[in-house]
Amino acid sequence: MLQKPLSQQLEDRQKHSMELDPDVVARSFGAVMPVNEPFPETPFPITHVEADVESSILLDERAPRPTPAVSILELAMRRLQSLRPRTDARKAEISNAMAVFAVPLEALDLLVAQTEEENCEIIDKRWEQIRKEGRELIDVVIPKCGKKVHQWQQQAQKSGEAKAHRIADVTGLYLRRQKISQWSSAAEIDQADKRLADAKEASAAAFELALEDQRGLAVAESALATATNHLQKLKIEMHRLEAELKGEAYFDPELGLSRSPLAHRSKW
Repeated sequence: MLQKPLSQQLEDRQKHSMELDPDVVARSFGAVMPVNEPFPETPFPITHVEADVESSILLDERAPRPTPAVSILELAMRRLQSLRPRTDARKAEISNAMAVFAVPLEALDLLVAQTEEENCEIIDKRWEQIRKEGRELIDVVIPKCGKKVHQWQQQAQKSGEAKAHRIADVTGLYLRRQKISQWSSAAEIDQADKRLADAKEASAAAFELALEDQRGLAVAESALATATNHLQKLKIEMHRLEAELKGEAYFDPELGLSRSPLAHRSKW
């Protein structure tokens, strides 16, 4: 079935009513969603830029705290309460054990909590230090190094072109000196030799200048690469600290193996 053009549909509708169909008007502007209806939900979660850990370093977020583990006292009490003794003597013994071990286990839980809190504070300090170093690299060091690299590139290109011109001058004067007439006067020969010698000196000076510029460019590129690599190391360390706080496995460069800092909790 052939469908009329939108202009014809609008004209036909205007003959019967002065009101325009919003669906037809919307389709005329390329809209594909129904009018006055909410958009369908997308299956992909909304990800903010500051939460994108793959593209940039996390500079504006605090190191997350680990999920609190079940206390040792609670585990012990649950285990004792789950028992179903058959005799009154065993019931009394279990009740007595719950009363006796409650205080020392509570003290043990306090020791564990204090130790983990101290570890979190140490990681928080390192986290903040990484943020500070990352900001310094991104805002100051890397742009400054990039600017120096650009300056040295321009200077090296200019000195390289000057060196090429001086070499061409030496080549031209040398060929001209080789073709000098045998009937030339001593003054003309001396003048040709002097021009060639001056060109050689200028070429040597241009060569040294170009070499110095290449060295400067290499130093600037090395500084930029060092800053970029350091930023990448900060990203890796920040991700490692985050994984350590969350209790997730991470690669330990000192061991060369994967480490799970809270693996012992799964055995409780």
